[in-house]
Amino acid sequence: AKVGKNFDPFSKCDDFKKMMESGLGDKVDIAFMKMCYVDVIAKTDVDELFRYYTETMGYLEKKYPKTIFVHFTVPLTISQKGWKVRVKRLLHKPLWDDEDNIKRFLYNEKLREKYGASGRLFELAEYESTWPDGSRSSFYLDGKKYFNLVSAYAWDEGHLTEMGKRWVGGKLLGYLQGLKVND
Repeated sequence: AKVGKNFDPFSKCDDFKKMMESGLGDKVDIAFMKMCYVDVIAKTDVDELFRYYTETMGYLEKKYPKTIFVHFTVPLTISQKGWKVRVKRLLHKPLWDDEDNIKRFLYNEKLREKYGASGRLFELAEYESTWPDGSRSSFYLDGKKYFNLVSAYAWDEGHLTEMGKRWVGGKLLGYLQGLKVND
């Protein structure tokens, strides 16, 4: 089901909480919500969003201890292409979409730090940036490597093609099969 509104990740947390409290929390074995790439952009206060998200999920985990809550890294977008992009990259100048993916990287790092060891983190951003051969789609800015969506997986800046859906969907199904559901 859709939760909240795009560009407003706080509304997604609130709607997810309402859905769980409407009776789903006592009925489902596994629950998760995924944010959209537009929910974390250059102007996002990553610390505030992370605080709000972890408080919401912590509340739900305590209220519904039999439900497994899975956390998703935020999806990425592709990088721009063309000769102007190559020139900017040579000059170490950021592109407009770099700042958005950097914010997503920072938010995802917080998710990895908090939930990575729990086995309850689905690495959506990692799968979206990984080619089937295992190489990663990335860019460098100020000497630091950041990842972006594999261009072949998207029909625009961030929505998945059939190929991308099969790749990520297969990874999600494999991940969910490996979860130990509470009896």
